[in-house]
Amino acid sequence: MNEQDGNLTTLLFAQATDNRQSPAAQKPMTEDWSRQQEILQQVIKDGEVFKVEGSSLWATFARTNAALTAALTAQRELNTWDGAKGVQSAACIALHCGPSERGDSDYYGPTIDYAARLVTVGYPGQVLLSQATATTMQNQLPLGASLRDLGRHRLTDLAVPQYIYQLVAPGLVADFPPLRTLESFPNNLPTQLTSFIGREREVIELKRMATLHRLLTLIGVGGAGKTRLSLQVAAELVDRYADGVWFIELAPINNPELVPKVVATALGVDEEAGHPISDTLLNYLNTKQALLVLDNCEHLLAAAAQLVNAIIETCPQVSILASSREPLKVQSEITWRVPSLPAPTPKYEQPIVQLRQYAAVRLFLDRVGAVQPSFRLSEQNAAAVAQICHRLDGIPLALELAAAKVLVLSPAVIATQLNRRFQLLNRGSLDAPSRQQTLRALVDWSYDLLNPQERELLMHLAVFAGSWDEEAAVAVASSEGVAADLVPELLDQLVSKSLVVSEEAEGKVCYSMLETIRQYAEEKLLALREGEILRQRHATYYLQLAETAESNLKGAGQSVWLKRLEQEHDNLRAVLRWAVMERQSSIALRMAGALARFWQYHGHLNEGWQWLEAALYSGHEGDDLIRAKALSGAGNVAWWRGDYSSARQLHQQSLELRQRVGDKAGIANSLINLGNLASALGDNQTSDVLYQESLSMFRELGDKWSIAQALNNLGNVANAGSGLARARAFFEEALSIYRELGDKWAMALALDNLGSLSFAMKEYEAASAIHKESLRLFREVEGKRGIAYALVGLGKVAIGRGGEQGARRAVRLLSAGGALFRSINAALDPDFRTEYEQELANSRILLDEATFEAMSKEGTKMELSEAVEYALTEV
Repeated sequence: MNEQDGNLTTLLFAQATDNRQSPAAQKPMTEDWSRQQEILQQVIKDGEVFKVEGSSLWATFARTNAALTAALTAQRELNTWDGAKGVQSAACIALHCGPSERGDSDYYGPTIDYAARLVTVGYPGQVLLSQATATTMQNQLPLGASLRDLGRHRLTDLAVPQYIYQLVAPGLVADFPPLRTLESFPNNLPTQLTSFIGREREVIELKRMATLHRLLTLIGVGGAGKTRLSLQVAAELVDRYADGVWFIELAPINNPELVPKVVATALGVDEEAGHPISDTLLNYLNTKQALLVLDNCEHLLAAAAQLVNAIIETCPQVSILASSREPLKVQSEITWRVPSLPAPTPKYEQPIVQLRQYAAVRLFLDRVGAVQPSFRLSEQNAAAVAQICHRLDGIPLALELAAAKVLVLSPAVIATQLNRRFQLLNRGSLDAPSRQQTLRALVDWSYDLLNPQERELLMHLAVFAGSWDEEAAVAVASSEGVAADLVPELLDQLVSKSLVVSEEAEGKVCYSMLETIRQYAEEKLLALREGEILRQRHATYYLQLAETAESNLKGAGQSVWLKRLEQEHDNLRAVLRWAVMERQSSIALRMAGALARFWQYHGHLNEGWQWLEAALYSGHEGDDLIRAKALSGAGNVAWWRGDYSSARQLHQQSLELRQRVGDKAGIANSLINLGNLASALGDNQTSDVLYQESLSMFRELGDKWSIAQALNNLGNVANAGSGLARARAFFEEALSIYRELGDKWAMALALDNLGSLSFAMKEYEAASAIHKESLRLFREVEGKRGIAYALVGLGKVAIGRGGEQGARRAVRLLSAGGALFRSINAALDPDFRTEYEQELANSRILLDEATFEAMSKEGTKMELSEAVEYALTEV
């Protein structure tokens, strides 16, 4: 078998179980488990115990006969152990073989899942074998041992019944009660032809909730897997209801009056002449202990709610597990929203074994295997599979429809066509309900249940990208058909109907749509030719937000507005994309110019450059000041990226436009930008002249922030010329102004310069403290380039302090800083690069090559937060 699909192994699962006949006998189970565990570990010689959790133990074996020998020996030891005191041991052992997949520290997949379910149906002292294991062991049984056929059984995975066997051998208990499989309990749970994947934690949580609450409703978007999840939960609760667990499918009926009749039919309750069927049903259930699983209630909401309420009030031992796209709104109802399956990011670059740990990927691969058994997840298709799972929002049904396409299209082709997903995913299983045979039919089912105002708002919300808040929805999505004052209520209704997602963060509610729902709503919107009007309103709203944010990026509100821009980045991108494509150059230039500083501070350098370049080429609409500002922003981004030639050209063009219109503040700004370029290229004489000229102009204008900027830059010139005292005076004056204004990013920058100055003066303790203060401020405003400078600064300090430990720390910090610079495509000025490389060379001298490489690798692989914490923690 291909290794990427898992190795064939045999699993041994031992579990202390509470299936004894006498409750009094359960006490030794928990008291003696630690001793039983010791015995199990001792006999598992040819296998690997890979997990011990609670009262269960997992082991894996390369050979099935070794697993069976271990199980036989273990049960014999346990049955003769003095601690058992004549009572059969508290461990049931199950053996199952098949392909297994190993993650970082655990196994997962269908083989594990089946073994876990198999052990729960047995009894203490029993050894159970799956059909696959029994087939493998037919001619390899130990002397005197045999297999007893216990018949075909369905486990709680609801799959097709399979044979289960019991190991019979001298020294083992031979006779046990009937297995605790689905056949042992009254139910009508339908057989499932596909495996249940993921949702392990959800099942545990829902079982707990179902035991605490008599009415539990699973809500979620169509195709999220509500039905399959409710069936799984019901199957695992089947032994708790003496009168059974009963599944009632409501989707096929449209007449609300038939709801009681459908429930009664599922329970085998006949109508009585002269009595309403609902009364007969309630009389029947009044004395029963049962769980009713009501599936797909959303189109019969009022009728379902009425019956459910009556059952809850009059039938005290009946519980209900419902599924619906919106709540039943019955007083005693507890709702639980079914999430999509966890999916990787669209550009997932981790090893394949880690990619397989995402439930969405496992589901997709399982369903692909059903139509194309030869398919293998590989380095060549892993990125496409990750993109499919992400862009289909981890929705199980959408993934199943996409998997069916692998028969005729490669994952790469499917991924590229997901912008037209409703045309692509147009054929599912023919035996599935019609609403589940295509992706469009799936969403149509939900859309058709909306009232006209809900439909109109849903369409209008398609203009948003990412998330939005209530204020944005009112400003952009209201219309003649949807008055502004109705938008909040309608939003809540769409959330309730699982078409819009709400999430509260930092005291604010944000809304979003799954991409599948957004594309559907956008298609509806475009069909009505209302899209352009809404795009314009969307652009107007977010342009105003961007310009308001920009005006607050030099003061005390900086952190809040930087975070807000990051949160709204998808909407800002959408506006830029629309403005560039529609050649709305004024909007494109204003938006790009307003966002340039944000892109710089948060390290979006490549993206910022692309948007600024696109905006500048989108046309010449708008005045010279708008264009000059965008040119200036593009020049600064180009400078940070190390493209000095483009930066000089852009800043020169910006200066000429500003001079033409007499924009004094703009001229001073262009001069300081050109000074930065001269400084980066080592021309300190030119940069000093430009900084002094801009400083004089900023003093005339009374622009405190820009005065501080010029002072800080003059400090860099003085520092480069060895005028350390003069440099310190400039830096400290700039820092004082920045503190007064509350600009944390600029404060951090001035501190970083002061830290470097202290390092140059061999004041290592002061340098360390100053760089750490700088680092904390950069972290607060999420300034990645600044964080990288601070990491490098602290790395230099570690070298300066000397010793092997200092060298080790220095390599880690310098490597982490270098990796961060590379990750945001930020170039190092030539002088700084030379100094950086020299410090790395100095640390290499103090370490042997292997240690240097190991420390460098550690630093390079650090996550941003990990690197910052390491830098702030003194050794």
